[in-house]
Amino acid sequence: MQALVWLSLVCTICCVPLQLQFDVTAYDTIQHLKLKFVQCKMAAVRRSNRSTSAATINMRDNSDESDGWEDSDDDQPKTASAGAKRKAPRGEQNTDPNSAPAARKRQRTAAARADLHDLTLLEIVMKHSNSIDNAVKEWIERYRSNRAAAAAELMTLLVKVGGCDAELTEEDVEGGEVDQLAARLTNTVVQEGGVDVLHNNRTGRMLAEHYRVFWDKALRQLAAADLLFDDFELNDKLCRLVTALSISVVRGFRYAATLTAAQLISTWISISAGLTESRELAKFQLDAEEKKKKPSREVVASLKRTVERCHTRVEDLRNFRSVTFTGVFSHRFRDVSDEIRAIVVESIGSWVVVLPTEFLADTYLKYLAWALSDRSALVRGKALAALDRLYSNRWAGHGSVAWLFCRHCWLSHLASLWPVVVNVCVMIAKHRGSTVSSLSKIECEVSIIMSSLFLMVMSYYQRSTR
Repeated sequence: MQALVWLSLVCTICCVPLQLQFDVTAYDTIQHLKLKFVQCKMAAVRRSNRSTSAATINMRDNSDESDGWEDSDDDQPKTASAGAKRKAPRGEQNTDPNSAPAARKRQRTAAARADLHDLTLLEIVMKHSNSIDNAVKEWIERYRSNRAAAAAELMTLLVKVGGCDAELTEEDVEGGEVDQLAARLTNTVVQEGGVDVLHNNRTGRMLAEHYRVFWDKALRQLAAADLLFDDFELNDKLCRLVTALSISVVRGFRYAATLTAAQLISTWISISAGLTESRELAKFQLDAEEKKKKPSREVVASLKRTVERCHTRVEDLRNFRSVTFTGVFSHRFRDVSDEIRAIVVESIGSWVVVLPTEFLADTYLKYLAWALSDRSALVRGKALAALDRLYSNRWAGHGSVAWLFCRHCWLSHLASLWPVVVNVCVMIAKHRGSTVSSLSKIECEVSIIMSSLFLMVMSYYQRSTR
């Protein structure tokens, strides 16, 4: 296996052995990559030399400063004058918490926390990402006191990220008419216009990541505080809202809804994992209690309620995941925007690895297979990265689902990716005197590994040329 992988790697990079019929484009690309590697290596050597020189200079400066005297200017001799002031050693510096610098720092921290009350959730996510934890805690307290108002604030964040400046009210949350609400928001953006904050060059670079972090922490803390599964049914309201916005004609709404739905499902998976562990622990404790000679009825009843409660919540989250995937991802997979399709493919790939017992099935794997022939290179790259994680995961060898997927779907769409990878498969097939469709499992592993290596090389080349 290792010898075959190295042989394929040498054939792919050098393009000399076995008389491969590489395309002109692939050959020029590889030659250009070789040149870029040499240039990058030379640049790294130059940076290393500069860092060594800088370290030497710093050592000399530190030796000059070790006497405790302030340095003079560069154009003056380095001698201590009569009026020079002696610096206090580090151990004797002022560490009083009531000193002016410490007081100013506390004032700035208090002012920043006080300003959070006057900011919206979008402003906190955009401009104060370091205060997301505090903002989530304060929002949780508002949710305890008034669930409808806090839910309207959370849904307003989703609407504003989608490009609409409208504010949702408690009536919008409790009304339940999400289709009419989505239509009204869409008309507002079409008539008055909107601001696409997610694609803003100045603010949108890290907004998507901070936005997802806020949703993840908010839902986790709600679950930890036992507020996520109450009679208010926040999960159901969020599920219906993202489904309604995902079919809007406004691309910003579709993008924000897909991004939010992806984070909702990811967080629901994490919460389900914690609930499953709690359920199994309660079952173990229940079995141990029932095996006693005189089990406590109160303890047994309490453990049974815990097992039943955890099981019910796990099943509810499973249903929410299924409904959200069917309502959002099965439709956004065919969206005209390649960024939205890339979110769908990347999310499915991560869920297959995190929760294979549910997502390692034809219902979800077929989207990764279809994405390999997508017209966008971004979507194809996300699908290939997902396959690489899937095939390197320990679940890839369990059952025939993953193997059949890699054999039929992957190889059937392989010719639409890169000529170099195709030639590797053709080389292996010719070596054994058969066709590409009859490759063995090990030979398909080689093709997947080579595709992943080529994708990494192309990604490095794109970053280095920016």
